[in-house]
Amino acid sequence: MNPFPAEMIGGPPHSGKSVLVYALSQAQVAHYVLRACPDGEGDWSQETSKDQVRLSRQKGQFSDEFVEGVRHDIERRHLPLLVDVGGKPTLEQEQIVRACTHAVLLSATPEGLAEWRERAERCGLILIAELQSVLQGEDRIDEAT
Repeated sequence: MNPFPAEMIGGPPHSGKSVLVYALSQAQVAHYVLRACPDGEGDWSQETSKDQVRLSRQKGQFSDEFVEGVRHDIERRHLPLLVDVGGKPTLEQEQIVRACTHAVLLSATPEGLAEWRERAERCGLILIAELQSVLQGEDRIDEAT
């Protein structure tokens, strides 16, 4: 068993997963971010103007080889991983989720959180946090354990 966690960052499309992963990446803790979705996003998309991102980003497609390669990389991790799995994994792509150990969920709606909570439970992940994302407003903690 691998001693390092692989923390899935999950939630519906456009819920702020890439923004959250970028913010977590700025922490001074040894880790690696694995973008487990071929959507072309990465730290560069958080550090570049939105117009440049629209021009440069090229979305890829999931293939069996891509899914298997990501799953293989997660299982053989040498540092803690933050795994951005994208917003719409299919049942076949859930093998990436199952290779993770923990989950941080992010959604703008309770329904989005419920869908991803069910996915995390089905895949046997330990839930670390559920976060509600909003574009406007103040940060707050509703419950801490």
